[in-house]
Amino acid sequence: MERSIRPVEAKGDQSAGTRTTNSELMQELRRGSGVRFKALGDGRSWDLVFVSGGNDYFTTISPRRNRVVDITIPYTRLTQFSEQTRVAFNKNNISQIYFFKARRVVGDALPQPSTLKIFDFEVIP
Repeated sequence: MERSIRPVEAKGDQSAGTRTTNSELMQELRRGSGVRFKALGDGRSWDLVFVSGGNDYFTTISPRRNRVVDITIPYTRLTQFSEQTRVAFNKNNISQIYFFKARRVVGDALPQPSTLKIFDFEVIP
């Protein structure tokens, strides 16, 4: 099932993203083994984050500048944020999915304006 997720943009010293808790999509994600979509970016990095059981699991994507790229992310590629107590990812507990401007270390330079457009989003069976 394809989903349309609105474009996201970060400006100046802000981080920005978009998230969904749509119950129909969450059910579909729980039945799947990952996601695939097309992305159009500006070469900057973004995290795709899944919330499961109150913990955040992510992978970083860096779509090429001004090019549409196909991205496939199996759940096995997800990593838990290091600040959290280690808990194995459980797809049956997915409650949110979101894209967020990647920024790893406190004190990093402020993020630059960035845009990411996601389309043809689908769950891998």
